[in-house]
Amino acid sequence: MLAHGGGTVAYIGATSSVKGYAKSSAFATGKFALRALAQCNAREFGPQGIHVFHVIIDGGIDNVPLGEDRAVKPGRLDSRAIARVVAQAVAQPRDTWVHEFDIRPSAENF
Repeated sequence: MLAHGGGTVAYIGATSSVKGYAKSSAFATGKFALRALAQCNAREFGPQGIHVFHVIIDGGIDNVPLGEDRAVKPGRLDSRAIARVVAQAVAQPRDTWVHEFDIRPSAENF
């Protein structure tokens, strides 16, 4: 990416990236570390034209295969919609890069 003058690295995390829960120390520790890695890499490689961002997926994912037209279960996230949101972040112009954002279903309690 450096040789080509740019690119994108998207780290996909979970709610545990920012909030630990009981009996989730092993998972949360890894997700906290992933978030820190994204921050470090964004600061190191951003000035060199590489967009690094972290996405927090806050909810269950309903995997709907491409081409299939069925409703997503209430309170769950559509995997295709997640892909569209991440693709929007990838397409951002360099002067307005986002570093971190949450994706959650509208029915989620937070």
